Amino acid sequence: MQQFPMVNMTPPPAMAGFTRTKIDYTETPEAHHFVALLPGVRREEVRAYIEPGNMLHISGRRSLEMDNIGDNWHRFEHSAGEFVSRFKLPPNSKPELMRTSMENGVFTVTVPKARVDPPPRNY
Repeated sequence: MQQFPMVNMTPPPAMAGFTRTKIDYTETPEAHHFVALLPGVRREEVRAYIEPGNMLHISGRRSLEMDNIGDNWHRFEHSAGEFVSRFKLPPNSKPELMRTSMENGVFTVTVPKARVDPPPRNY
């Protein structure tokens, strides 16, 4: 199986709070699947689109909504900020048929593959 590397980007310090979002990339015979666990992120805060050069761009923003501002906080481990990941799609991708979904904090991008017919056999 041929490997297609992720394009690494170094985020600016202002984005450091949420940049550790991990995206799983799997491949099935029918499609390429990208899955990000984004608990607490609303669907309208996540974007996925195809950039020139067959690059999949996934980005998002997690906002902090602190209800108890007057309370004494002893520890706060929730992160906020922005994330961005880019993946070079393989040549067998059909980016024009890309689908996205968000359910229970799981954001999924599915990019179907082009059908490749096996070469004819010579008997």
